[in-house]
Amino acid sequence: MNGHITTTEQRRNRNFAETHRQLIERAINLIAQNGLETLSVASLARDAGMNRSTVYYHFDSRESLIASIKGWIGGRIGDLLLGAGDIEERLEETIIFVLTRPEAVRLWVEDLVERGSMVVRFPKWELLVTQMGQRLQSNGLGSGLGVFSFSDDRHDAEVWSTILLAATLMAPRLYQFSLRPDEDRQRIARRYARALARFLRGFETIG
Repeated sequence: MNGHITTTEQRRNRNFAETHRQLIERAINLIAQNGLETLSVASLARDAGMNRSTVYYHFDSRESLIASIKGWIGGRIGDLLLGAGDIEERLEETIIFVLTRPEAVRLWVEDLVERGSMVVRFPKWELLVTQMGQRLQSNGLGSGLGVFSFSDDRHDAEVWSTILLAATLMAPRLYQFSLRPDEDRQRIARRYARALARFLRGFETIG
């Protein structure tokens, strides 16, 4: 009996999480189509063809919905940027994600540059800094006494991590919107990922 209840609860939790993700992605599409100003729990329910009370079960207010969008964007970027595979492939996937969801990503970036905890806004921050620090150490660019033996080691890793984030999130958008507005996004992402990976490898930060 307990096993059956556990299985049922697990299935219910998986269904909730999947519906939650789908609603967030629908909300992001609505922002892209109509702008942030028109987004509401009611408009999301209409677009999803769901009862409003069901959607309110996931997001009890417009503010909660927007906060969930920001959290999902930050989590997804972290998963793409720090996932398995070649750095150039990871960068390309991340840049495509950024270029195809500009308004939603902008919401998250605006939060990211305000005062506050980076760890809260970007859950993979510590992993990014740790990997960056290890790479700096392995290439003899740290103190030579172990990862983060001196405070400057940590500072250097944080500096390079913020450079990587800014280059991945902002530079491709600047390139597309201000220089190549008519160019295919996939081509921009591939070209930019190749250039950025070459830059990073050249400075021996990550590989």
